[in-house]
Amino acid sequence: MGAIAFPTPGVVHLNFPFRDPLAPTPQANTETLQAFDWQDFFAFISPSSIPLASLPIPQAWQSCQRGIIVAGIAHSYAPKAYCQAIATLSQSLQYPVLAEALSPLRNYADLNPYLISTYDLILRNEKLAQQLAPEIVIQLGELPTSKELRTWLETIQPHRWIVDSSAENFDSLHGKSIHLRISVEQLESSFNCPLNPKDNSYLQQWCDEDLRVRQNINRTMQSIDGLLESKVAWLLSQMLPPHTSIFIANSMSVRNLEFFWLPGNSGITPYFNRGANGIDGTLSTALGIAYRHRSSILLTGDLALLHDTNGFLIQQNFSGHLTIILINNNGGGIFEMLPIAQFEPPFEEFFATPQNLDFVKLCQTYNVEHKLISSWEQLKQLLNPLPETGIRVLEIKCDRKADSRWLQENLKQFSMFLGKNDFGND
Repeated sequence: MGAIAFPTPGVVHLNFPFRDPLAPTPQANTETLQAFDWQDFFAFISPSSIPLASLPIPQAWQSCQRGIIVAGIAHSYAPKAYCQAIATLSQSLQYPVLAEALSPLRNYADLNPYLISTYDLILRNEKLAQQLAPEIVIQLGELPTSKELRTWLETIQPHRWIVDSSAENFDSLHGKSIHLRISVEQLESSFNCPLNPKDNSYLQQWCDEDLRVRQNINRTMQSIDGLLESKVAWLLSQMLPPHTSIFIANSMSVRNLEFFWLPGNSGITPYFNRGANGIDGTLSTALGIAYRHRSSILLTGDLALLHDTNGFLIQQNFSGHLTIILINNNGGGIFEMLPIAQFEPPFEEFFATPQNLDFVKLCQTYNVEHKLISSWEQLKQLLNPLPETGIRVLEIKCDRKADSRWLQENLKQFSMFLGKNDFGND
């Protein structure tokens, strides 16, 4: 197909996915391959050898009335400076910032008045998704986890500038994009365009919808007394001590964070392993983060923890403290959200894969403290303050099918105009 010389020499690889895996369900968009318009695809790409200062990008950003910043998965060793750089860009351009939970942004919320945390829920409202379609997207690093956001961007095909200093290709949507090989901090220092008056009705609509959806979330979560997996992420965002490090496992743990982690000013640092092998070493990575460090948290499901239980062998030589918040729903909760859940058998045995394991006995085997959580008040008391030494497991037993049903029934409803008692409460 050809070759490239920058940033990493090699062949060009075009990927044509045929259908979503797992479920044997019809997918009309994959039954035929449409003709690929090469000229249109490459029309927006500028030669990478042109210096950043020579590109007309700042002017295009400044003149656009409908632009957004998408702050994706990121870890910064200077999180406050990173968040401040994004805030400067956002306020200069009058662009809202759609901020992934696996980014420091939601935990330094006071720096950015245009922070949007509920974009996944907002975009489930088809009318709002159409009204809020942008013309320009500034993407910082990798895209957020949200499939709803990715599908929306893929559908509307806005012009995207991807800002990241690495040589990685972060255009997983394979759209019309330009990579700027620069950090957002460098971009802030070189970004020197005067702030011209703009029609900020587009920005204001984003902010108004975000506030409304967060209020709906808060009312709903406050009314839920029974143990619900999704409420854990919402509670953690408010209860953990300032500057706590939290490692988030894959599957539903990371998705519940994206849905429900509230913006605040706690300075909490999220850590994660994303990618095809993201489940590997979940416990060991969290223990490494907590080792000789400030007391830390691991939020995980049962399968991710069981995948790496030998990480507990460090217990005798461990220095520091790790609290493991274990969502035990006896299987892979994320598969309950996919079409394959409709096929039983083989769903329960081969996809949900329940292990029916007694975590009390497992913890005894490794001489790790274990507590079974029976109420939200008990969990709050155990989260703040955190112990300074040792490893402990706080097990929250949840109903996998009921929790996934609650999500499927309610996620879209948060962006509707609903009253206090209009949400389901399983």
